Amino acid sequence: MCGIAGIVTRDGRPVDPALLRRMTDALAHRGPDGEGFHVDGGVGLGHRRLAIIDLVTGAQPMASADGAAWLTYNGEVYNYRELRDELVARGFAFRTTSDTEVILRAYEAWGVDCVRRLRGMFAFAIWDGARRRLLLARDRAGIKPLVYAWDGSTLRFGSEPKAILADDRVARDLDPAAVALYFTHLYVPGAASIFTAIRKLPPASCLVWDVDRGAPAVHRYWDLRMAPDTTVSERDWIERLQAELDETVRLHMVSDVPVGAFLSGGIDSSAVVASMARASSRPVRTFAIGFDEADFDELAYARLVAQRYGTEHVEMVVKPDVMETFTPYGMGGDANLAEARRRIGKGVCMLGGFDQFHFFKGCTPEQTRAEVRRCFEAAGQDGGYILAPSDHFFDAEPELIRAFADEACHCMY
Repeated sequence: MCGIAGIVTRDGRPVDPALLRRMTDALAHRGPDGEGFHVDGGVGLGHRRLAIIDLVTGAQPMASADGAAWLTYNGEVYNYRELRDELVARGFAFRTTSDTEVILRAYEAWGVDCVRRLRGMFAFAIWDGARRRLLLARDRAGIKPLVYAWDGSTLRFGSEPKAILADDRVARDLDPAAVALYFTHLYVPGAASIFTAIRKLPPASCLVWDVDRGAPAVHRYWDLRMAPDTTVSERDWIERLQAELDETVRLHMVSDVPVGAFLSGGIDSSAVVASMARASSRPVRTFAIGFDEADFDELAYARLVAQRYGTEHVEMVVKPDVMETFTPYGMGGDANLAEARRRIGKGVCMLGGFDQFHFFKGCTPEQTRAEVRRCFEAAGQDGGYILAPSDHFFDAEPELIRAFADEACHCMY
């Protein structure tokens, strides 16, 4: 997992390097192994790296051979070796062994359509200086996140909204419709985000902005075709599925660092471990988490699979120490509460269920805002926080929900 961020201005207004650094700093948890920047007038690209492939020469942002195109990229392209061979046959030279450079050369060879040839999980941005074009792209299933904000003159993008919100000029207004969707589905579907000014780039989609020709345009480059074939037997489907799973797992195992698997003992993780064992010449490393409560513990099933495939198996039993294991929920909560306490040396503000704020005892929106502010102030300006609505939230008055969300967002950002 890496983190990407960037800014492109229509009028060439210079990008502030300090702002670009703040944007990437907001994504430091995604890439602890390194950082990189490219700033050229009205273009700024940033990167936080988690090194998986080509640990030495795979740093980003990466430039094309002539320096005209720059790439910042999060993810992994599983067919990069095959693409590299094809590009070498076409006369392209490579300086590294990374999949990052393969994406750059693929763009030079095929332009925006290069994304159709990539097999993997990815989110990337390419600035083409010769064409003054920005390309954002996201993988077919939307595994890797990518969000952007367009205000008519500047386009900002990042792996997470917090990168964009590092720029104080971006509005933080919540989208009421998105808030309603979140509390209905527990996520915001589609291209919307919880913030009015920020959009998600949909899966299997590209955003192309020819800076001198108009506004950014989003288009879909792939769709899942549902075309049942009744002429294939059940046995043939089983064999095809096994072959596809084995190939997919084998491609996922390409790495310059050790690879392992989380194993629960369920169907999905067990099938993945079985395919890994078939593809590996050495024992697969597996990891399982269990609980003291028998009704929730699945370690016995994981052990059976680990024994069946001779894995190097590691188990951990999680104890109910909430303050040490609970990850804060919200845009600003990347470390757990214990880590937050250690870093800031202060208390941690825990915003619990909405009934904590006496919503059902005649509380007004103004009182709700004041209570939220008081809780944040009690933990210190840089304190950690948890937003954890109780079941009673769904019975709260809409104006109180809006007041709570608006004030909490204001305090966090």
